[in-house]
Amino acid sequence: MKPSMKQRIVVKIWVALLGTLLILPVAEAQDYNRYGYRGQMPGNSYGSPYKPPAPMRRYQPIQQATPDRLLRQGVEQTFAYLRRVGSTDLSNVLDYVNKELGPYFDFDHMTRLAAGKMVKELDDAQLKKLSGKLQEMFMGALGQQIATYAYTNHRVTFYPAKRSRFGKEVSVAARITHPRGFPVKITFRFHPTDKGWKIYDVAANNNSAVMYYRKQLAMIAQRYGMDALLKKTDG
Repeated sequence: MKPSMKQRIVVKIWVALLGTLLILPVAEAQDYNRYGYRGQMPGNSYGSPYKPPAPMRRYQPIQQATPDRLLRQGVEQTFAYLRRVGSTDLSNVLDYVNKELGPYFDFDHMTRLAAGKMVKELDDAQLKKLSGKLQEMFMGALGQQIATYAYTNHRVTFYPAKRSRFGKEVSVAARITHPRGFPVKITFRFHPTDKGWKIYDVAANNNSAVMYYRKQLAMIAQRYGMDALLKKTDG
């Protein structure tokens, strides 16, 4: 006697249930540690063995900008500003210099070099104060020099970068010519920092800014003492 349609359906249901009962214990006995599973995951009440992939690292440049590229970028950016604005208003130029060119420099390192042996007599707060004053004087002089290039036809020649014989410092020079004066060769000295290459000294026709400030600071300290030196940085 053949089973009825209803009987065949009941058999299929029992076979499916039996298969489920046989599969579940085997699945629970599997070692999910190979998936990185360590119990219930946060926010997952089912204890799923799924482990989301690690977030992708953000893109990092292969290499940092080199000193010669930084110098070319800064010079071209400055002359583009002068061509666009064409202003000799010193206040505008100083504002541009401090905001756009200031990040190229390491004034703390420049100050330590300019202070020379006196650096041992200054604490961190005094060095910071001295660094702020030196930055103000240097950027003011740089702004005045840049303002003279407004409305002039200039030409810039970049020289290959040179690595110092001792240490990791690199110097890059540029020769600037314009109708209002003699050509000027400016050498920028870079050193590596945690924030990339930074300028710590500038020499115009071989006259170093660091050496100039060293003489000035030493003269003030010798004539009037260290207290007078720090007091003058407040004015």
